[in-house]
Amino acid sequence: MKRSDVISDIFFVITGGVDVVKGISVLFLLSTVFPTQFGVLSVNMDIMSALIPFGSPWVVAFLQLSKISKRRAYNVCVSALMIIGGMIAAIYLVISLNLIAHGGDNTEKIIFLALRTFSVFILVFVILNQSYLMLLGFGQSVFWLQIGVWLANFGLYLTIWLSVSEFSYVIAGLGMVMIDSLLLIVGLYILKKTGNMAYTFTKPSLKFSFKIRRIVVPELFTVASISLSGLLLSAAAFKISPGHFSDFRIPFAFQVACWMICARATVLIMRRYSVDNPALLYDAFLYAFKTTWFVPAGLALIAVALFGQMSGDQFIHSLAAITYYPAMIVVIALNGVVRLKAANDIISSANKWLLVLFFFPLSAGIYYGHVEAINIIHFVGASYALRALTMFYLYNKRFSSDDNRCAI
Repeated sequence: MKRSDVISDIFFVITGGVDVVKGISVLFLLSTVFPTQFGVLSVNMDIMSALIPFGSPWVVAFLQLSKISKRRAYNVCVSALMIIGGMIAAIYLVISLNLIAHGGDNTEKIIFLALRTFSVFILVFVILNQSYLMLLGFGQSVFWLQIGVWLANFGLYLTIWLSVSEFSYVIAGLGMVMIDSLLLIVGLYILKKTGNMAYTFTKPSLKFSFKIRRIVVPELFTVASISLSGLLLSAAAFKISPGHFSDFRIPFAFQVACWMICARATVLIMRRYSVDNPALLYDAFLYAFKTTWFVPAGLALIAVALFGQMSGDQFIHSLAAITYYPAMIVVIALNGVVRLKAANDIISSANKWLLVLFFFPLSAGIYYGHVEAINIIHFVGASYALRALTMFYLYNKRFSSDDNRCAI
């Protein structure tokens, strides 16, 4: 591997940390300067975070098909995302209107949600473009773009706080659309300068369609089950206890942060190892730990630094949320190995079972007051262990013999 590729990979992992710090810092800023609007703005972020990943199966398809032809794969996936992105944006608008702008005079909120709908459509393509830049070795560019987005979002909310006597959803929505549009334009500009982007509308061939379907369908089920699980928890917690929503949201942000950063090790495992490795599972677990051990320590330091901004219970539960890191690493390593063996359906099956048998009952328990908001993160932590056990069972059932191996 070239030195430039190694540096790009390092920035790939660090960028995950930037995304996480951005989310946590914005949440704390909102809870401090806009406590009245915190619930609405944070739930809106949760809805977007739950729905935008539904475009990621086509990003996974692009990364795998790019081994045949980068430009061809990009054209096929962009064409698909034009339809998928519109569907995701429409679903976002319907859910947001019913959850956030339901009843009363909510004209400003409706305008805000309409603007965010456009942002959702844009961000689906931003993820694809940034993945392309990563593939080309421009991890540094993606890193600095995300730094810029973080500072711009932080600056937007501070400007609104300092400039107006009352929070304006319209100004916030316009500012976010401008930031997201600029992010897309700059990414496209960098791709064009590299000479790797020559988009023409492409109807997928039978060969490409079959491969995309084989990759996309199980990945889509995986995203659906994970996103729906998080959305159910946030919606139930917000509906039953909007005044204490931050008791759940802040510790949950640390837990999600730990997962988001560490999950990037899945891609690195797929890039580093092959199915011919006789100790693949062991090496994957070890490598996942080696590349992510600093993540919980870093998040714990962030929690300590923000101690004055949290209640005592929020601080303790934020630290407790990070302690589920070992279970996360097992799941992440298994994800890498399973995808390496082209058995994506194992991941989707495990997540579907977990959604039906664990997260639906948990959401009902939250809604009917049997589970306090601040304790939700412990159930989520336990779900990682359950997911790992389910995946390991399905993995052993599928790959009990070396003869069953198959590579992507």
